[in-house]
Amino acid sequence: MLKVNNIYFKIMLSLALVVSAFLVYDFFLALFDPMPKFANLNYGLRILTYYSFFTIQTNYLVTIFFYIAAIKMRKKQQYPQFPLLLAITTYITITMLVFWGGIASKGNELNQYDGWHWVGTFFLHLINPIIMITVFCFTCGKKYYFWENHAKKNLWIILVYMFFFLITSLIKGIILHHFKYDSDILFPYFFLDIYSDTWFFLLTIALLVILAIAIGMQYFYIWLNNKLYIKRHKNKHITEWSPPNNIRLIWKFDHKVKVGIRLALSCTIIVFIITLALTSILIFSALIIGAIAAAFKSTSWPLWLVIGGVSLLIISFIILIILIPAIKYTKKGSLQAKNLIAMLMINLTIFSWFTIIGPILGIISIIKILKGTETPEEFKTN
Repeated sequence: MLKVNNIYFKIMLSLALVVSAFLVYDFFLALFDPMPKFANLNYGLRILTYYSFFTIQTNYLVTIFFYIAAIKMRKKQQYPQFPLLLAITTYITITMLVFWGGIASKGNELNQYDGWHWVGTFFLHLINPIIMITVFCFTCGKKYYFWENHAKKNLWIILVYMFFFLITSLIKGIILHHFKYDSDILFPYFFLDIYSDTWFFLLTIALLVILAIAIGMQYFYIWLNNKLYIKRHKNKHITEWSPPNNIRLIWKFDHKVKVGIRLALSCTIIVFIITLALTSILIFSALIIGAIAAAFKSTSWPLWLVIGGVSLLIISFIILIILIPAIKYTKKGSLQAKNLIAMLMINLTIFSWFTIIGPILGIISIIKILKGTETPEEFKTN
């Protein structure tokens, strides 16, 4: 075991040093040989812009994780705690998927890279994520992680950093816009640009996709961890409980959870009705004002208002469609369905801020659902 731990220490330290070298390389390129769209910026703004990217920040988090893992193994002969491993792996997975699936697919972005930039970009946005995922696969599975309890605490802790990134990015963009800086440096990603005509639609879709990836990848990695744990302890004495494959746990929820679920349904219906009414008014007004504007050759109704209203209407409708069967499953004792309802309400609360009553009811329902307790009622065989 000591030999294995020593090898682990050397691997983690080596990875930390290699990734650090690429980060230094990429930083100096950004500072002294930036992309064409950043070439006119002073050094201070180049640094600010460089570190405003989620993809760069997550690569630094991976590097810090490698150093922490090496130090813990060297001093305490311990592996990093699973929630930390899960968080870092989730972040860097998002970096890989979002960059290559969305940002790099834009032709104008690809034209910004020369050969030297591609070296750093390829490593930090593909090789390093693959390395981190590989590290996860080899180091997880040592303990069974009860994913039913994940939504009570660690899920939200992992999402806090992403929410913090969103808020700080918007604040930075607003401040730079106030001082009349070029639009290329206001926001790190195009879907965060709140000054574009379609900002609400783009931001809504992007946040939903990224949130789905963030939550989905967490539960995928938890599932992988538990599968590996059961496989590795199949013929060994297990001191921790692991659920048999033919057993399903039924949960009984207390009054707080039930009230929260009722509020969630009421909130979603109210928001849907409000957005339906507002969207109808916006579309009708746009047609009338557009006709008047065409006659008098004046400015027509802002397009983003209509797109924003339609986007929120679609979101609230989708949430309502998902919410109804989720409520049905909570009545059957599904803890996963209860956690899904809480996640849906977080989404609705964020996007329905202008309705006032939506966020109020949404926050109350979230608190009720998460503060409530559940107890195992019975075991049933599948």
